[in-house]
Amino acid sequence: MPGLDGFEVLDGLQKLEAENNKREIDIFLPPIMFLTAHGETDVLARAFEAGINEYMRKPFIVEELICRIKNQLKIGQLKKRLQTKHKNIKKG
Repeated sequence: MPGLDGFEVLDGLQKLEAENNKREIDIFLPPIMFLTAHGETDVLARAFEAGINEYMRKPFIVEELICRIKNQLKIGQLKKRLQTKHKNIKKG
């Protein structure tokens, strides 16, 4: 990625989300997926520790990519529903 790497983009998105949370604005990051030619285990571990949701190495199979995206979107929807229910419980 010219100019920025995926870790820098992820960091910027996380800072934006944290700032919005301080203002109690409900903005949720979409699932973050790294598509990379890097095959090193340390890069993979660093990516997950940094907060990504999914990681695929290039070249990838398009059908697998689509399935992984769909799964992450389902997880995101469930997470949002759970957070909404939790908020409603707290309001009492």
